[in-house]
Amino acid sequence: MTDSNTLPDVSSMPDFFSQSRPEFWLANIQNQKMVEQLGLDPLPPLLCQQIATYVSHLNECVYCSSSHACDIEILGGDVDAIDQAVRNLDTAQLDDKTRELFRFVRTLVSSSGLFGKADWRQALDAGWRNDELESAIYVAAWFQFMNTIATGNLIPATDRETAREVARSRQQPERYAALVNSLEEQIGKTVRLTIEDR
Repeated sequence: MTDSNTLPDVSSMPDFFSQSRPEFWLANIQNQKMVEQLGLDPLPPLLCQQIATYVSHLNECVYCSSSHACDIEILGGDVDAIDQAVRNLDTAQLDDKTRELFRFVRTLVSSSGLFGKADWRQALDAGWRNDELESAIYVAAWFQFMNTIATGNLIPATDRETAREVARSRQQPERYAALVNSLEEQIGKTVRLTIEDR
């Protein structure tokens, strides 16, 4: 991205991270690392990726939906079930408990004005705990945000092989290392340029 009056020119999300507010993205990555290291998320990684992909489909974010579909495959999940859920949640090949979680998320994302106590009660009655629903809300909210970032900044969908490679790296224990190094390097450059301008 540049300061001139041109359209955004961003090839990928990591590219965007390094070009736009790297301090913000670095803080968020460090927070995510802490949540994972402390085991604070009650939902398994596969379900989080399923929610992420489902929300991204609902928001018609091609970049995020295609990217995180690869995570589902790598974690052994069924991407077709998510596609089915987008088309018709009632007939999708999901167990009843997961279907109710997706219904909870769908109402929150697509019909937030109608969301209320009844949605919580229905999900709780299906067997979900409060902390699990809270986690689902965080995942849905984060991907609402990321979908807006990706779509608004014209970030194109990645080709499938590249998307799978990036997804594989996201599933590694040190998946944040390269991005953290890149962001820290960019922040250092920005700080040096700011000092030199004074």
